[in-house]
Amino acid sequence: MSDLDHTTFQRAGDATLADDPFWSAVRQRHPDVDIVLLPADGETSVPAPVVPSDVVGEVATGVLATWFVLAALIADHADAGAPTVRWAAADGGHALLLTASASGIGEEAGVGLLRDIALVLGGRGWRLAATRRAGRPLLRATDGLLDLEAEAGAGATAVRLATGVLSVAEADRDAVLDRVLEEVAS
Repeated sequence: MSDLDHTTFQRAGDATLADDPFWSAVRQRHPDVDIVLLPADGETSVPAPVVPSDVVGEVATGVLATWFVLAALIADHADAGAPTVRWAAADGGHALLLTASASGIGEEAGVGLLRDIALVLGGRGWRLAATRRAGRPLLRATDGLLDLEAEAGAGATAVRLATGVLSVAEADRDAVLDRVLEEVAS
């Protein structure tokens, strides 16, 4: 690094370090030491590119297709009604999340629902992982683009379907949310 670059870097760094109690104390005690702060693993300072509108529409179509398969399986066990649909904020963007709860079917019937889901999604090439959480049966599955988590409990069986995290423009999030809400309500 040239002297000019080093000086510019130090000035920018000093302003950043002055706001941090730990690093400002280190800087005061050791002014001769260069301090370089790197982002944590997985963090980047460059935002992810915004996913084009047509791709977001294709993702929504895929979510809906999978959801309707799940809804038919859930309907075989209980009347769950329409799922809740929302965009969940996450590092780097948002994930589209659909959640339904089959209430009052008990854990045994819930396990049957998890088995049915596993058979259908496994037959479609999804990777499956059956486990337990807090003693309750839990099914996790993914096709690489969508993630499913279904948990059987004594009071209800919860089924959650989510996209991966996408950098989506707000207008596209609103349009997809409206579309998905309309289609799952009918």
